[in-house]
Amino acid sequence: MRSDPVIKAAISDMEALSEKANKISLISGEHDRLPEFSPGSNIEVSIPARPGDEPRPFSITSDARDASHYQLVVVDNQDDHTSKNSWLIRKARLGDRLDISMPRCGMTFDDNEVAYFIAGGSGVTAFLSHFNTVDIVSKQYQLFHIVNSESDGSSIIDGNLSSHIDIDLIVFPENPAFKVKAVLKGKDRSKPVYVAGPTSLITAVYHAALELGWTEDKINWDRYALPDNPAEVEASTM
Repeated sequence: MRSDPVIKAAISDMEALSEKANKISLISGEHDRLPEFSPGSNIEVSIPARPGDEPRPFSITSDARDASHYQLVVVDNQDDHTSKNSWLIRKARLGDRLDISMPRCGMTFDDNEVAYFIAGGSGVTAFLSHFNTVDIVSKQYQLFHIVNSESDGSSIIDGNLSSHIDIDLIVFPENPAFKVKAVLKGKDRSKPVYVAGPTSLITAVYHAALELGWTEDKINWDRYALPDNPAEVEASTM
């Protein structure tokens, strides 16, 4: 875990979104409220079953205006029953105590902007706290969610958000010929682009947006997933 102070938290609520996804709420195990956080923040979580293991980062998906709890959406798409994701989905129980880190923001948002959001798989969770915090009814957001199957997409995003956000669900075939440039081609280059997910996706979106005429200051990415500038990373073939 990072050198940040360790925060004692407890699981206060759990909801199964699908066979492979849980929504989990954490409250402070010691104080009335957890530390404040900004939309786009994540925490690192250590679980009692795996002491000494490296903690796992999870995006906080709940409303940043309410720090009485942190909500996480945990997805296990790897069928790895030894992973922290698997433990939180299959074995965690109400009241379980977890050590978490201070929230760290990997991506900031301008609530007044009309923007394009591109997410790969569970990377969409990096956007959910923003969508839950702002009055999305009056915003014009377009989310491109790239997943392995339709069920992977529907298990992560709540139905109430789906009714307010223009979501394009893009399903990769087994050997994708999909190019991220196709997502951005013909779009308004005055609107900023936000991307979260695997490093390969962030890199591909960054290079595709530049090639299509976006200025660098309009391209935003999850800097927790990729702290370096994507310009220094070879473009992906996605």
